[in-house]
Amino acid sequence: MNDMEYNLYIENYLKNDKTKSAIMLTAPWGMGKSYYIQNCLIPHLEQMNDKECVVVSLYGLNDIKEISKAIYLEVRAKIACKKSEKVAAGKIVGKTILKGALGIVGIDLSLDEADLEKLYSSIDLTNKLIILEDLERSGITIKQVLGYVNNLVEQDGAKVLLVANENEIKISQKVVTKDKNGKDTSKWVYTEETEEYLKIKEKTVSDARLERKKKSFGSRCSTRIII
Repeated sequence: MNDMEYNLYIENYLKNDKTKSAIMLTAPWGMGKSYYIQNCLIPHLEQMNDKECVVVSLYGLNDIKEISKAIYLEVRAKIACKKSEKVAAGKIVGKTILKGALGIVGIDLSLDEADLEKLYSSIDLTNKLIILEDLERSGITIKQVLGYVNNLVEQDGAKVLLVANENEIKISQKVVTKDKNGKDTSKWVYTEETEEYLKIKEKTVSDARLERKKKSFGSRCSTRIII
């Protein structure tokens, strides 16, 4: 597939998916997942006036509440950028000045956790694609993340694209047993944690999986859909 076919697949997911499930982009590290998202996918979806991408990295996050906070801040940062005369259109706001920028739209980050959670839940996720990167690098358990994603797609009506290196999630272990003649035989099987991940993923992520097979540095992104 070229990047346009890939973009159209995700666009169709945004417009027409009724399954209330997430989709997943998976590839080994260094294969250009983030490059595709920033340089191919987001520019394409930004041409759709009613669609918006919210990109959050799960790397270093240790609590589900931190995901909500990150999504909230990303959404409001976009609003702050649009309203601030000091920020040029399309310019990325540095995280170190984000707090000041948010003050433009009246967000008080000194509020206690309970009040902040109310703010997080006030965000309308309709017509937004929540892109959660670095699933395998999160300090939050995969089970918790997928449970959170399930709530986003089922209860909040959001569309979610999970980005991961599944090679780091699906772990196998060698099991040695005796055959009928008493000889040792070995085979590789998934760990209990991996089996649990696959079971939860089946309920949360669509059967269609986007898999990046080859690194690409140009405008065309080499990908294919695995059914």
